[in-house]
Amino acid sequence: MHLATRLAMRPVFLFLISLALILSACQNNSSTGSSGSVGPGPGTGSGSGSGGGGWGGGSGGGWGGDSGGGGSNHCSALTSLDARATTESAQIPNGPKVAIWLPSGVSQASNCSFPLLLFSHGLGSCGTSYSGLTLAFANAGFIVVAPDHDDCKTGVGGPIFTNPDSWNDTTYANRRDDMIKALNWATSQAWFASAVDTNSIGAMGHSLGGYTSLGLGGAWPSWRDPRIKAVLAMAPHVAPYLADREIADVRVPIMFQGATGDMLITPFLTGANGAFALATAEKYLVMLNGGSHSSWASSSGTEATLIRDYGIAFFRRHLLGESPSRLNSKDPALNEYQYVP
Repeated sequence: MHLATRLAMRPVFLFLISLALILSACQNNSSTGSSGSVGPGPGTGSGSGSGGGGWGGGSGGGWGGDSGGGGSNHCSALTSLDARATTESAQIPNGPKVAIWLPSGVSQASNCSFPLLLFSHGLGSCGTSYSGLTLAFANAGFIVVAPDHDDCKTGVGGPIFTNPDSWNDTTYANRRDDMIKALNWATSQAWFASAVDTNSIGAMGHSLGGYTSLGLGGAWPSWRDPRIKAVLAMAPHVAPYLADREIADVRVPIMFQGATGDMLITPFLTGANGAFALATAEKYLVMLNGGSHSSWASSSGTEATLIRDYGIAFFRRHLLGESPSRLNSKDPALNEYQYVP
């Protein structure tokens, strides 16, 4: 789409974005995952997360597979344990409720550590709305912590999306606060804190959660947290970061994921004035063929497998120093794949 046409249609695009995000949130909250029940408090555990459909298997599922060797202090040997990742929850004092997915063997991790991922949900969704996705990352050896933001289940609590040029670092700053409180808790107060590798922390999020995660990566410089080493932005709401090219302020590796069937959010990722072109950090673009804005809440199928495999490989490279072969080429099922070092 030519720039002039895109600008002329921008008010319509952004009105439809607001509607799409709310509808997507409703769909996400109505989906049922099979990742195990969420316990009521720290350590009360949920048992095995044996579901997740297509997310649990494939080339990206096992911690020891598809890699070129990572840090020797990480718990790769724990794949020999039979237990699957578990799902738990906790209420952070003076902070948000969080859902937690723990890889197999976290309690046995006395001499090794696990990378940590913070996950930010989309508008009106909740931390558990993407349980297929988060379980997959835990089964791959990542501790995942997902706070419930104020808009969890409600879809309210911030500005509308029709004027992103007016957004600044105060817009949805409560989401930033939730993520930082979750990070501080997970690395110091949580019952699993001793198992966290504090040098291997990433942020990921979908839609408004992608906006949140990119902010922590430095798109809003006042939000930048140096503990965040890489950002996975899944169909992210990037329009607020394009007006003054704030996306160029992110200094850590970024993987953008989009879908050709997502006509409202994904177009802001592509083109000469899109987020991928304007980003100056090491960057990836993974474009699903078809799909929709809600594809990231799905737990099975080709799209789910591609989302998982490329995302896990991205964090293995940039948090663990591995060389996953998945990042070397475009899968035939993708519409587009780009990498710029």
